[in-house]
Parts: sequence; C-alpha cells; structure tokens
Amino acid sequence: MLNETNIETPAEPTESELAAYLAEHQAEFRTVETRNVQMLRLSAAELATTKTVSEDAITAEYERSRANLTRPERRTIEQVVLTEEQVAAFEAGQAAGTPFETLVAEAGLTATDLGTLAQADINDTNLAAAAFGLDQGGFAVIEGVAGKRAVQVSAIEAGGVAELADVRDEIAERLALAEARNELADIQDQIEELRAAFRPLTEIAERFGLDLYEADVSASGAQLDVLPNLAAEDRPRVTQAIFAATEGGLTPAVPLAGNGNLWFDLKAIAPARDQTLDEVRDDVIAALSSERTNNAILAAQAEAVARLDAGAALADLAMSYNVFPQISAPFTRFGSDDGTIDSAVASAAFAGGENHHGSTVSQSGEFIVFAVTDLTPAEGSLEPAANASV
Repeated sequence: MLNETNIETPAEPTESELAAYLAEHQAEFRTVETRNVQMLRLSAAELATTKTVSEDAITAEYERSRANLTRPERRTIEQVVLTEEQVAAFEAGQAAGTPFETLVAEAGLTATDLGTLAQADINDTNLAAAAFGLDQGGFAVIEGVAGKRAVQVSAIEAGGVAELADVRDEIAERLALAEARNELADIQDQIEELRAAFRPLTEIAERFGLDLYEADVSASGAQLDVLPNLAAEDRPRVTQAIFAATEGGLTPAVPLAGNGNLWFDLKAIAPARDQTLDEVRDDVIAALSSERTNNAILAAQAEAVARLDAGAALADLAMSYNVFPQISAPFTRFGSDDGTIDSAVASAAFAGGENHHGSTVSQSGEFIVFAVTDLTPAEGSLEPAANASV
C-alpha cells in the first residue's frame, strides 16, 4: 500500500494556482440561498407559558382532584445474572443473611440498575412478583431468560395520595394549559387583525408575551430547530411557505400540528452565489493539496507497475518505498470473507492470469500495488476465467 509518506510532499499552492483551482471548481464552492425570517408561534402550550396561576387556584384544584392523584409504589431494582456456582453461593448467602452487595463483590460481579419502577411498569412477571414481594434491602434468586439471577430492592418509594408540594407544578401547568385552550381562538383572531393592520411581529409578540424567533433559513429547513419542539411534519410546511414568500409582503399564517399557527416576516433574502477565495481559502488549499497528493500517489503506483512490468519483484519494489509487502489469504473474485480484500481489489486481481500484477484503489481509498502469487482453479462446470480464486 502506498500513501503520502511514500511520495515527495507536493509544493504549497500559490495564490494564482488557488485562484485557478477555485475557478475550475467554482460549483463546489457556492453558498445556498438563505432567508432571514422573524417567526411568532401560537399554540395552547406556547400560550400557557404566559399564564400565572394563583396559589389559591392550585390549592383548590388539588382538593378537588386529590382522589385522582394517587401514585403507585415504586421500587429501585438491581439484578445480576448468575452461573450455577454463583447461584449456590447467593442462595447460601441469603440463608445466612449476607448482604446482596457483599455477595456481588465476592463474586466479582457488577449489578445492573433496572431503575425505579412501579409494578405495572415491569413486563417480566417473575421479576415483578419477586421485586414487589421483598423488603427494602432484600434480594431473591429467580429464573431468567439467560439463567438464574439475583434481584435486589435497594429503595422503596411509598405510594398513596400525592402531597400538594409534590404535584404543585403539575397542577399549575394543567390549569395554565386549560386557560390557554379557552383563549386560543380569540388570541388567534386578535393576531390576525393586527397582521392585517401591518403591525410588526415584534409588537405582537410583546403584546401577548410570546417568544419571537429569528433564523436564516435554507431550503433544507434545518435552521428551524430554533423553534423548540417543532413537529417533524411542520418543518417542510414552514420551509415551503418561507421560500414562497415575497420580501416585504404580508404572509399568511402557517397552520401547525396540534391546532397551532405560525406567522413570519421575511426580512431579507441572501441569494446563492459563488464564494470568493478569501471566504474559502482554507478549503481550497485543502482540496488542491489533497488532489496533488492523490495524483502523486497515483503516479507512484504507475511507476511501480512499470517496474513490475520490467521484471522487478514485488518485495524489492516494496523495500524501495520503505514499506512491507503483505501476503493475502486466498480470496474469490468477490473479495475475502474477513473484509481485508474488498471487491475493488478482488476485481483488479481477477482481471488477469496467474502472473497478473497491477494497481488499484480500494473502496476505503487505499492505493494498492499487487502481484498474483498463486491461483487455485475451482471445480465445476463454469468457464475457467470465471471459476478461480487467487
């Protein structure tokens, strides 16, 4: 295999050479059109963030719904899979009252934390029954898919009716969302009226306490990530609307999944254009240097093949490049089973007979010079040329 260490390092490109390369490859160095937009999104969830729910309302809702605020008991579960010998040790340790952690350490095992789960969260009936039949700190040896395992309950969270402090934020969010849903249609109408009056989105966002988002959006729509939790199906819809808009024109609302709307103002258009050398100098230097390096390695390959044509031995040839020749295992025309010889190399090797030699570039980009050292015809009715391994 030849690489950049086997050639003379190409000279650094001059300014005129960089300019010439850029002119020849200008299509590879262009910007894409982007459109600068301000965006305002209205949804029940967005509107809910502007609501302040009083403590009295939260307390009243808690009292009203506390019967439905029960929480199941949850247990933190750990397990280790055991061999037959380890099963005996754990069962003996259990009978002797040895802690789970001690038995795990003595066996050289690491326990897997399954998480803190309610019984309904556990699909494995054996595990659920064992875990919820143990005291905190207790463990049991049970059957598993891969053999027996030891299961421990390291912590227990009691169930029952949740305290107000535990569900305060949840109740506040629920009340804010309910209030927002009741107001959503009215706020949408007000925003449409303000839009029809050509009021800027900055003013509308401030009036309703909504967030204003800004982005330079390309045709891919990737920059719409600035909108938190934008649904996947909304991204192409919003992008298409932005690229169909006229700068300075009044744009209609874009309907969003979940009964929401998005309004935007197209502030500026940056058309696609050729990039200048100053903008992409480093990329052009890298591309031109890589091209020169590859060309120099290809020239070294051609020189090596010419020397093989003249009768040079591959081993001697390799030494002249300060590399070691590698002997492959036998492979078919499709390559080797272990992947060290891919189809590109195999195809080049099978292009000639038992004294064939040549060069190729592998699928992973390695520059290879090769010589066939052995050929084993396969048995069967195929033509000899299609029925051999090298």
